[in-house]
Amino acid sequence: MIKAVKAFLLCFIIFAILMNVGFAAGSKLIFSDVDVKVGGKTSKNLNDGETIDDEAEPGDTVEFRIEVKNNFTDAEDLKIEDITVDVTIEGIDDGDDLEDESTDFNLKANRDKRVTLSFQLPIEIDEDTFDVLIHAEGEDENGTNHEADMDLELEINKESHKLIITRNTLSPADISCNRRNIQGSLAVVNIGNEDEEDVTVHILNSDLDIDITEEVDELTAEPNEDESRFSNTYSFNAPNDAEAGSYPIIFRVLYDEDRKKAEETATLTVNDCAT
Repeated sequence: MIKAVKAFLLCFIIFAILMNVGFAAGSKLIFSDVDVKVGGKTSKNLNDGETIDDEAEPGDTVEFRIEVKNNFTDAEDLKIEDITVDVTIEGIDDGDDLEDESTDFNLKANRDKRVTLSFQLPIEIDEDTFDVLIHAEGEDENGTNHEADMDLELEINKESHKLIITRNTLSPADISCNRRNIQGSLAVVNIGNEDEEDVTVHILNSDLDIDITEEVDELTAEPNEDESRFSNTYSFNAPNDAEAGSYPIIFRVLYDEDRKKAEETATLTVNDCAT
């Protein structure tokens, strides 16, 4: 009799375990559509394991449009509650993940909802392929957990030669009587695949007779390293006889044997000196 009870209990435990596995495998929360927009192009109807069609570049916006469905039938009529969707791009930010999660929501049986999660990629990034993990989970009215997972791959493509200006500021940017010792601050980053040698920095405005030049020996192509960045602050004066008005101060960086340039402007406002 005792052996029979033990055998029954063992069978019951095994049955319960198998039932739980069945519920996990038969999740009623599914991804009914996943689109990914990279820059200005969209890859539609992506499936698990696929590579996103369009390659991303440093600084791009990557937008995930994810449609989640409660796959219970109308006859079953079970709501899934407190659903959240999260997206993780693994190791893309100097070895750290980028991650975002939706606000929670409920879905009635046989209904779906679209959520959108966006990421701004770092400008300093390796040219590589990164894993993207999409996960959704919620709980039905009977307390059963439902989950959905999808893995995608995001490819990063970088130009061979690419410098960008990340800071171009004036202090002060508005002057009147005191027109001396104006500070122009510049910061440059190499986000390309090649080291850049013989980089030339120019600060220019012909109307104010501003013409500053500096040679930079090298900016390496290694992301997130000091050697891939350059910054400096330059002092200049505005002529006392300069007319009141707005003057564009050009921050220009020449590289790749002067075949390419990065250029930004900052506005210097000159006011009449009150007497």
